[in-house]
Amino acid sequence: MKTMILHAFIALTFCITTSLLCSGCKDKDEITEIIEMSDNNKEDKPSVTPDTAAGTFKVVNVNTEEEMIISEDSSESLTALNGDKLKFDFIPKDSYKDSNFETTYSILIGNEEKEISGNGFTLSDLEPKKYKVSLKAKIKDEQTSASGSFYINVKEDTKYKVEFDFGTKGITYDVEISEDGDVKRDPLKIEGGKESKSPEYKADRNSKKVFVKVFLDGYLLDEIERELISEYSNTISIYLPTVYIVDIKSGERTYYMNVGNSKGTKQLTNYKEEEVYYSDVEWKSSDYFVATVDENGLIEAKHVGTAMVTAKGKYVDATFEIKVDPLYNTYREPLPLYGFSKSAVMYQETRSLVGDDDEQVIYEGYTGDFASKYYLSYRFDENEKVKDCVILIGKNYEEEVHKFLAERYNKQESVYFNEELIIGTGEKDDFMYVLYQKRE
Repeated sequence: MKTMILHAFIALTFCITTSLLCSGCKDKDEITEIIEMSDNNKEDKPSVTPDTAAGTFKVVNVNTEEEMIISEDSSESLTALNGDKLKFDFIPKDSYKDSNFETTYSILIGNEEKEISGNGFTLSDLEPKKYKVSLKAKIKDEQTSASGSFYINVKEDTKYKVEFDFGTKGITYDVEISEDGDVKRDPLKIEGGKESKSPEYKADRNSKKVFVKVFLDGYLLDEIERELISEYSNTISIYLPTVYIVDIKSGERTYYMNVGNSKGTKQLTNYKEEEVYYSDVEWKSSDYFVATVDENGLIEAKHVGTAMVTAKGKYVDATFEIKVDPLYNTYREPLPLYGFSKSAVMYQETRSLVGDDDEQVIYEGYTGDFASKYYLSYRFDENEKVKDCVILIGKNYEEEVHKFLAERYNKQESVYFNEELIIGTGEKDDFMYVLYQKRE
């Protein structure tokens, strides 16, 4: 009996032990799995990634002051000419502003990449086309860096075509073209005339203007200034004034001129025979208000009218007439009837009478092109005598009226005058007015 009980106990103990052992094995597997899962869920320590965009590059064409900011490879291009100087700068991010970067620059010419020494270079002997420039910056012994690229678009020097419009055919002019009014460098000198061809002029890279001087037989006829706008507008057009060659021994002649649009149409009286005979010639104009003449006989039309020009010397005594015609005939000016009575005005005035009372008489006229009417009023004082005259004309003629008056009178701001009259302008309703008054 004891033996049976012992065997039963041993069996029971074995079962319990086996169960415990099996249970222990299962827990071990689960623990191992948990440990492995725990290991898999651990955060990896972040690796250090080098900063490859540590700043930007600035490229400047020193000659044109054009600049570009480069932060990566770019297809943009900077226009330049041979002779232009390019300057490079690296601008680090704020976080690297105290770091010491080493920079390298290179340019691809054909299949060969050439290093650029220093922080800039001057373009020379490069064919007109695009060239790729590479830019790099790096902190020594570190991975922090920046790089980028862009293109230089090298172009040919701009050549300017000079076209002359000659006022007088068959006369040869000597022309000087320079980029400085005082001609600091050798100017381009050409001859222009009836059969002349338009020359080409190569302007300096920094030039904004050209200056043209025109000579005839050693006399300076005109000085012309022209803007060099851009390479797309490379024609310099020059108009030369009408020039009359007159033998001053030939006696009295009449020459017609116009008040010029800019400097005026000029007339040169020239003598070609033995100059020693004429070295003491004195030139005079009878009316410098109408036309001026300088010591070389160069005449300039100033105002509408007639002047006599004389040349006197040991072997010379000549006179000729200059008639300066207007470019504007906007209206017929009032008759100079200041101080005259109403009946005297109505007797002499030929325009159409449209108004009549004790204070004024009003006439109607047409502008020079007969496009519209204007009105003329002769106004009377307390003694029923003409005190002043007023022209009323459409405001669309305002600019033309001012040019009309400037051809005939001296101008001081908005007031025009001569020895006899003072003329003011202004606006009234839909008209502008021109007030003529007798000078005291």
